[in-house]
Parts: sequence; C-alpha cells; structure tokens
Amino acid sequence: APAPDEPAEGGTLTVAVRSPIGGLDPAKIVGYPSGPAILYLISNKLVRVGTDLKLYPDLAESWESSDDGREWTFKLRDDVTFHDGTPFNSEAVRAHFEHARNPEVAATSSTRFDQITSIETPDDYTVILRTDEPFGPFLNYMTAYMRVTMSPASYEKYDAKEVGMHPVGAGPYKVVEFKPNVSLTLERNEDYHGGRPALDRIIVIPVPEASARANLLRTGEVDVAEDIPVEEMADLEADPNIRVIRQKSLNHVGASFNFDQPPFDDIRVRHAFNYAIDKVTLVDTVFGGAATIMDSPLAPGMIGYKSIGTYSYDPEKAKALLKEAGWEDTDGDGIVDKDGEPFRTTYAYYEEFLRSAEVAQVLQSDLKKVGVDLELRAVELASYGASILPERGENQFGMWLWKFNPSAGSSTRYLTFDFRSNPESTGLPYEGNAGWYSNPELDALFAEAWLEVDQEKRAEKLGEIQEVIWHDAPWLWLYMSDLLVGVRENVHGVDVYPMSFLHLSEAWKEE
Repeated sequence: APAPDEPAEGGTLTVAVRSPIGGLDPAKIVGYPSGPAILYLISNKLVRVGTDLKLYPDLAESWESSDDGREWTFKLRDDVTFHDGTPFNSEAVRAHFEHARNPEVAATSSTRFDQITSIETPDDYTVILRTDEPFGPFLNYMTAYMRVTMSPASYEKYDAKEVGMHPVGAGPYKVVEFKPNVSLTLERNEDYHGGRPALDRIIVIPVPEASARANLLRTGEVDVAEDIPVEEMADLEADPNIRVIRQKSLNHVGASFNFDQPPFDDIRVRHAFNYAIDKVTLVDTVFGGAATIMDSPLAPGMIGYKSIGTYSYDPEKAKALLKEAGWEDTDGDGIVDKDGEPFRTTYAYYEEFLRSAEVAQVLQSDLKKVGVDLELRAVELASYGASILPERGENQFGMWLWKFNPSAGSSTRYLTFDFRSNPESTGLPYEGNAGWYSNPELDALFAEAWLEVDQEKRAEKLGEIQEVIWHDAPWLWLYMSDLLVGVRENVHGVDVYPMSFLHLSEAWKEE
C-alpha cells in the first residue's frame, strides 16, 4: 500500500542491528556500522553527507576556506541546544576536538584529526580551523561519524573513559536508557532544532546473528532489521508485511596480494588471477545479484570516480599470462609449476564477513581451472587483523580477504589507506596496505591529491590515481555488496547511507 502523504506522529520503532553497542563516544565508537547510525540520531556534525554523497550544512550554517586552503571558517547555527539544556556554540566545537585529543580517550589519528593545528573561536557562533598545509579532503573529514558533537558539560561530568556510556547530544532523539550490548532506548527531543521528530521512541537491540534479525522482522518483534542475509532476501520480499531496501554501497571487497611472497610481485600473475575469476557468476550465485562487480578502485558516486572497465572472465588469457611468467603444467597433474615448484598459495578470510566462505570456494574453484592450487584458511575475526597486518615478513598468506568502506565517502582517504607505500623504516604496514604494494609514481600523485583543495582538480588527480592502481592490480578486484535492510510495511522514512549506516531520523510508523 502507498504511504500516506503526511508522516504519522507517535509510536515506538524497534530496530535490530548487527553490531554490539558497547559505547557511544564518537572519539572511539565501537560497533560499526550500527554505532554511527545511532550517533546520528543522538547528535549532529558541522557538515553532513547525504545518502546522495553530497555535502550539506548541519550544525554549521555555512563555511568558506581561505585562498591557500589552510584556513576554514564555519558559521554556526544559533538555535541549537544539547539534551542537557546547555547551548551549542563555538566552545562546544573546541571541546569536541580537545576531547578527541585527550590521551585518556586513546582516539585514532583520523579521529583526532591531527591535520588541524589551531582552533579559534572569535565569537559564540564562529569557528576557525587551521592546518599547516592545504588539506584536500577537509570537508569530507568533517562529515565522518567521529565528528558528531556532544555536550561539553558531559565531558566535565563523566570520566573520559565513561562518557560513551552517557551520550548527551543535540539530535532528534535523546538517550533515556542504555544497557551496553543489550539495548538502547531513545525518546523524542521535543526541542530539536530540525523540527519535532515523528516517533515517541526508538529502541535499538543488537542481534549479531543475521538469520535471527530476519526472523524477528518476520514475527513483527522488530520494525527494522539491519543487514539482512542475502540468502533470505527473496523470501522476505515475498512477505506482504515486509519491504526490503537495497542500497548500492561503497563497500569494496577483494583479495589483497602479498607482494613479499613470490610470484605476486609479478604483475602478470596478478593480472592472471584477475582474469581467472568469473565475477558475473559469483555475483549471481553467491549474492543473488545483490552486488556490483568493481570496475575501478572507487565506487560510483564518490569524488573523482572513474569507470575503467572490469577484468572480464577469461581463463585462457589467465593461463597465457601465467605461462608468460614461467608457470606451466609440466607434469600433467593439473597444477602449473615453475622450476619444479607447483603453484600453491593460501587465502585467508573470516567467516563473520558476509558470504566470505562461499566467495572463498569460488576463488578456489576458478583458480584451479587455470592450474593454481589455493588453500583456504578461515581465521577468527578477533585475530584477523594481527594475522594479516604483522611486521614485514611475518605474513604467511599469499592472499587475504580485504575490504574497505569509506565512512565519510572520502576518495583520497580511502585510496591512500590501502595503496600508499608503507614506510620502510618502521617495518609496519601503513594502515591498510598489508600486502606491501609500492609504486613511487602513485605516491607522488597521492601527495598532490592531498594538497589540492579545488575539488575538480582533485577529481582529475584521483582519475590518474585509479588508472595506476587498477593496472598495477595490488588486489584481486571482486565486488561491492548491496546493503540490504528489512522494514515492516507500516514503517516509512527509513533510508540507508552508501557508507553502510542506517538513516532513521526521519522514520515514522502507521499504527
């Protein structure tokens, strides 16, 4: 049935989310992507990114940058009050950054936003943020969930480690009861500066098991189920009481190659692997069509996205590339070999990630058809990061499942995270570059992109960057999975950000 023209007032919306919610301090949020979705109900940022990936004013009415790109001036709204009755103003913005930089909080570097070197508050509703050098993705960084602004009075009232248990924001809903990892109850903020929200309350319950979330949706025990299982999508869509929302995501999924483990230092081998995988069949059979084959290191809609073209399925070309690199089946056992050594390598993944075991089996099967013996290794999620991001030379895997979901939609940040050369001096990977891929030409392009504050010029630079990365193939490029959210038929106004976050602030119910 079509939704009524006007949102109905009242009611309780119950939401089953996939992540545990252990704390709600934006400086060290746990439980991705559910935590950010909840933060956006509780408070706001100076600048927000929409579900269309465009930037919009939020707590800031307007902003401008200096000609040299080193100074950003924000004019703030003067009608915003935190849930504890204290006013939002320029000192609240200063307190936000000071909290993130408090050593007791132990925030990450991106959360601290270390590029900002000074904060000035010339009056109650003006903030000037300065950087030592131009910083191209500045505004995108300002839209990240870590920039959600909480009441400075709460920082004074609670210990730095406890403030996440008592979040006090300025958003459409306020916390009335928080049982970490069990439930969170929010009630309407009658004084919300964005207008009176429709719902009386929202109850959030973490339900880690995807099939359990789907069952709670079927029985009507919850109104919204985050991240429903792809294998249950058709069944849920057939239920007249349920709608399934599908959103194209920015969630890039592939297999990172270990450049320190021959033969993955040979570009012909990396290209062969990319041609060896039947990605069309993988998307259709494993994801029921609810995924998109990557045609660039960036997702459509992101700043500077450039469609380069897929590595189409071509097992004969894969075999020819392997042969060119010296790998042939000389003994007729079905496995190519070189200098008497068969091509055997390992692929690591963690089963908690969506359909990762099924994807692993497709990789194993398709690579066997071109003569590669791929051993599959399921690693526990708790130790996964340590297994693939150890000191240089300690990684035992030839390939591993790797994904990235840009939480602020920042192209420059994402590409740098995974593909900039690691510092040789430390022997540790730079953030996501666990495979020790390195290209000096690319590093120079990154340096230019970070300094370019003109968005059109930065987009051009990002196009060059994507071409280099795509050709170098530091990953086995695979897919971007769709985001699937189930809602009861009487629920309206629910949306999904491509960064994987639920958007619930405009939700309402027909009772």
